[in-house]
Amino acid sequence: MQASLPTGPALARLAGCLLLVSLASACGKKDAAPEAPAARTLFVEMGTAETRNVDVTLDSVGTAYASGQVDIRPQVTGTLLQAPFVEGGPVEQGQILIQLDDSKPRASLALSQAQLDSAKAKLSVASERLGRARSLKAEQLVSREEFATLDSEQKAAAAAVRENEAEVRLAQRNLEDYTLRAPITGRMGIRYVDEGNLVEAGTIISTLVADDPLEILFTLPGASMEGVHVGQDAEVRATDATKTLLGTAKVRVIDARVDAKTRMINVKAVIANPDTKIKAGQFVAISLVRERRSDAVVVPEDAVIPYAGKTYLYVVKDGQASRREVVLGVRLPEVVEVTSGLTAGETIVTRGQHRLGDGAKVEQRKADDDKPATPAQN
Repeated sequence: MQASLPTGPALARLAGCLLLVSLASACGKKDAAPEAPAARTLFVEMGTAETRNVDVTLDSVGTAYASGQVDIRPQVTGTLLQAPFVEGGPVEQGQILIQLDDSKPRASLALSQAQLDSAKAKLSVASERLGRARSLKAEQLVSREEFATLDSEQKAAAAAVRENEAEVRLAQRNLEDYTLRAPITGRMGIRYVDEGNLVEAGTIISTLVADDPLEILFTLPGASMEGVHVGQDAEVRATDATKTLLGTAKVRVIDARVDAKTRMINVKAVIANPDTKIKAGQFVAISLVRERRSDAVVVPEDAVIPYAGKTYLYVVKDGQASRREVVLGVRLPEVVEVTSGLTAGETIVTRGQHRLGDGAKVEQRKADDDKPATPAQN
């Protein structure tokens, strides 16, 4: 017996039921939530916030000046016979630097000395005659007029001696002008006149510089002078890329006023320069410690993320990196002080942080991983 297929109304009812079942199945699939993919773990480099002593400094660039400088120039005209100094070499106070031809002033001195000797001889004779007359006068064996004459002759002879003594001193002083000695201890510069040349009075032959110690003149902001005082140490370094330490200076003078135009104040420091590392006229970098902070929190500078005028760090806890705003302080070589937002001992991301988002899962990057931040395999 064969089954009969539904027709007419029965067939319509069957099609409607199938349609309802199909729609219900589709709706059920649409409302079901899709399965969320597992969060990726990024490999980064991490470090720990450390503490160290931090110096708050005032930095400036100053000019080194000689503590004494003298142009070596004769006061008289003469032929340069000798210049017995080494260019660039040290000299001691009183050492002969220049010798001009002094034959004429030396002869003049000899003449003045001879005239003095003659005057002294005449004074001796006049004094002896006056002495005899004085003894005869007591016995009334010499007239008053004769005694007065002898007395005046003795006084004239004494005056002649004094006059000739002054001429000898003048001749000696003139002779000294032909020999120039170092007025201070220092170092000689370049010699500009060769021996044998006629030198006019006032001609600069060389320059003597007292370069140990040196004075350093620099300026500091007048509003930032708190903590700066006379006697304070100041670190002096080269201004080139090497930043070589040249020594430690001491503040000697702080100007009494602030410049009304620049709002800066002049400061003078003194530095020992026995090895002549610093030349007079040289620029030097100078740094004074204004404040010393102990146990300041520092992090590698590469860990800091600047954004929109603020600074951030990624702080890691339980494998999760959180972006945290921090306030920075003093910048040191390779590290920077964090004055707010971080405590010592917290773990931070030091490399690979630019690919992170707030709340990202992170792991310590392996030593053989060349990429700064790569997703971990789940």
